[in-house]
Amino acid sequence: MKNKSLSLLLILSVSLFGCSITKYLEEDRSFYTGAEIKFNHPDSIKISDDFKYDIDEVITTEPNSKSGAWFHFKGEGAKHPKGFRKWKAKTFGSKPVYYDKYITEKTTELIDNTLDNEGYFGSKVHYKEIVDKANKTVKVVYEIDINDAPYKLNSVDWEYSTDGVFSEKIKSIEEKSLLVEGERYKLEDFREERVRINNSLKDSGFYFFSSNYLMFDLDSAKGNRTVDVKAYFKEMPDKVKRLYTIDTVLLQPDFDLDGLNVSKRNHKTVQIDSGIIYKGDPVNLKPSILETTLQFRQGDIYSRHKHQATLRQFSGLGVFKYVDIDFTPKPSDNPDYGTMNVNAKMSQVTLHSLSTELAVSTWSTGYTGPELDVTWKNRNTFGGAEKLSFTVYTGIQKQFGGKTNGVDLIFWYGVDAKLSIPRVVAPFNVRPGGDFYIPYTNFGVGFKKYHFFPSYSLNYLTTSYGFDWRTNEAIKHTLDPVVISFQATSDTTNISQDIPSLTEAFRNQFILGSQYSFEYAPNWNKKVKNTSFYYKGDIAISGNIWYAVMNGLGVPKNPETGQYEIFGNPYSQYVRLTNDFRFYFKTSKKGEMATRFVVGYSKPWGNSTALPFIQQYFVGGPNSIRAFRSRTLGPGSFDPPEANGTSENSTQSFGQQAGDIKIEGSFEYRYDLHQYLKLAAFVDYGNVWLANEDPDRPGGEFKFDNVLNELALGAGVGLRIDLQFFVMRFDFAIPLRLPYVPEDGVQWVIKKPSFNQLVFNLAIGYPF
Repeated sequence: MKNKSLSLLLILSVSLFGCSITKYLEEDRSFYTGAEIKFNHPDSIKISDDFKYDIDEVITTEPNSKSGAWFHFKGEGAKHPKGFRKWKAKTFGSKPVYYDKYITEKTTELIDNTLDNEGYFGSKVHYKEIVDKANKTVKVVYEIDINDAPYKLNSVDWEYSTDGVFSEKIKSIEEKSLLVEGERYKLEDFREERVRINNSLKDSGFYFFSSNYLMFDLDSAKGNRTVDVKAYFKEMPDKVKRLYTIDTVLLQPDFDLDGLNVSKRNHKTVQIDSGIIYKGDPVNLKPSILETTLQFRQGDIYSRHKHQATLRQFSGLGVFKYVDIDFTPKPSDNPDYGTMNVNAKMSQVTLHSLSTELAVSTWSTGYTGPELDVTWKNRNTFGGAEKLSFTVYTGIQKQFGGKTNGVDLIFWYGVDAKLSIPRVVAPFNVRPGGDFYIPYTNFGVGFKKYHFFPSYSLNYLTTSYGFDWRTNEAIKHTLDPVVISFQATSDTTNISQDIPSLTEAFRNQFILGSQYSFEYAPNWNKKVKNTSFYYKGDIAISGNIWYAVMNGLGVPKNPETGQYEIFGNPYSQYVRLTNDFRFYFKTSKKGEMATRFVVGYSKPWGNSTALPFIQQYFVGGPNSIRAFRSRTLGPGSFDPPEANGTSENSTQSFGQQAGDIKIEGSFEYRYDLHQYLKLAAFVDYGNVWLANEDPDRPGGEFKFDNVLNELALGAGVGLRIDLQFFVMRFDFAIPLRLPYVPEDGVQWVIKKPSFNQLVFNLAIGYPF
């Protein structure tokens, strides 16, 4: 049966992609199959990889895809404009790329220009056409002949007047010039030098300066493939050479964007500080919040950096839909110095909103189902751009396919309240983050009720106080020095009596700790960069300060449990570290490879022998190892009894398969079938382990020598509907290898494939 299926697949492949597409070509046309670049140069001349990359970037025409062209031609010949062939052509097809001699000649000219821009003057470029008449294809080989070393900078001289503040500033910054004697001539260096001078002057008070005033003269008369550089400034108006300082600043937070003057607010003119005037409603939006955010003060030297930072921070308050700052110079006869008035105009958004969202949700626990959220938000609660939100939510979630963990259905509901203040509210004076970003202080409180059917429930109450801030667009920090939570469980199956080692994980207890998160998430522009990297690290600690204080004061422990208690309940004590690494790289115009590696370590100590249930690690589910359902793997090689959803083993399995240590990873290839339709093929691996031996879960303890043999392995394919703002994901996966030895002794279950092993994952968003 296998051989017949394989033969059928081969026949289908040959018939689909092996069919000739040359019959669709016109007489004088050929397919373009790509280009090759060859460098011809003496051994004494070294060609850098960066230079070769720059030359490669000149060739922008992608080679032809025969399979894509085949689907395209089939669709072009379809009788029905919306038939199956048209759909295949739109989904799998791509327009054929024909060879164009004109493009080849233009590319040759661009390569020649690039050689000159990189200092290789006098080099020659020519091309050859490699024609395959039988298949009607053309490949182009560009040959670059470099016979001489590149030109270098012999000298760099700056010419400018020695009088005035402008000349003094130029003298102070020319020493850091990017144009260095002895370095290879590169046109890009001259461009970047103009940008550097422009930025430095704009940040030093020269508001009207432009890089167009900076000129370069090059002289190669001395020979020896060297050039002498003269940098100078062409004639400039007096205002360009004038250093400006700030005079008065007018803040208008209720600026009428439409110019109709229909605002009903009680506008007042308030002198905030020397030279800073507030014109608006001080009750609606306090002047102090704008004064704190403003980067300018009277007497400050104008700085474009502060200018942009002020715009960014005003927008970051979240209460304005429009922000603009005008700088108006005051009349002056002084050739060196001047003053400017600043007018900051802002138009506010609607401050109150009520939103309802009904969507398919996917938990980190791997369950999927409908979720309803209703959120009320006030963007300016106390007049200082404080954001207050209340959210009530409910949902039902379920897993599909694969081995059960005893909990097939989860019903849940809850309420969250959060207050975010755009400044640091703390007993010490600190302002983390850069000039462009506002630090926020967050106060949160929430209650969640989970019902794990058939017979398990959990109540979770939490409060937090912390901060989040950015140091740049890619890096975000979150610090919660105070996190107080209470876990209350209801276990009608008496799991803690049947499995004593799980008593502490499931019992009622406080979590009194702190947590910090560092996230590096750069924006990946795929048109510019071929790779991207993401990292997130978390550390959470609990109970250490309380344990030290109670131990130091001699507070008695509960004689039955040997634990310190607060209000009759123990508190957990642990440390938890998690690292999430992700690497992405393009493989083609439509394809990319995404990889992930997660490693986590936690250690209970002092007042605890196990982490609380909600803090433990687990694997499996739509965002983890997709061939296994959530909480059906580990710890280690431990294999609990199969749960049938009705026996007492059901809930035990759900609680048992978690751990203190986690290793998890994925390799996923993603391909764009269509603008909104993506295909994926993936392999996932991982498991969890216990930090200490547990007699109730044999094989669960982490031992380095056993790690590879205890990794679960799964693979599958997926389809994603990607609308940019919303992604619906359908993944089908099958186990390849179990982390334990089953009854039949075969860990590599892929040797005995079964349809019952197939796991379907429905989720929102990409897995990573």
